[in-house]
Amino acid sequence: MEEILYLVHVFLSGISASVRAERALKMPQRPGRPVTVSTPETVTKINQIVRADRRMSIRMIAEAVNADKETVKKILHEELHMTKVCAKLVPKNLTPDQKFLRQQVCSRFLEKLKEDRNMDFSIRC
Repeated sequence: MEEILYLVHVFLSGISASVRAERALKMPQRPGRPVTVSTPETVTKINQIVRADRRMSIRMIAEAVNADKETVKKILHEELHMTKVCAKLVPKNLTPDQKFLRQQVCSRFLEKLKEDRNMDFSIRC
């Protein structure tokens, strides 16, 4: 008897699930903004905002560009390749200015190394 009741329950729940699925297919799409909108303008705006102030939260960035928080997260991680370090978004790649400064520092260090081969590399506190 219990088996029959269980089979009837499974059968009826399968029917109700298929009816819900059919209704969902027939319903018109709801108006509104899509969940993820990633335009080149949005990506550029987010990049500029983060470079100007890396302490901004994802919520604050989303409000500034009028986008969904998940969209901002996706753009930051997948398109701009930025990761969160100590609650700050840090770009994995250096900006052209940072690359130039790094090159200058390394060039000066190499020049000093060529001038004085016996340079002391110990760390002093």
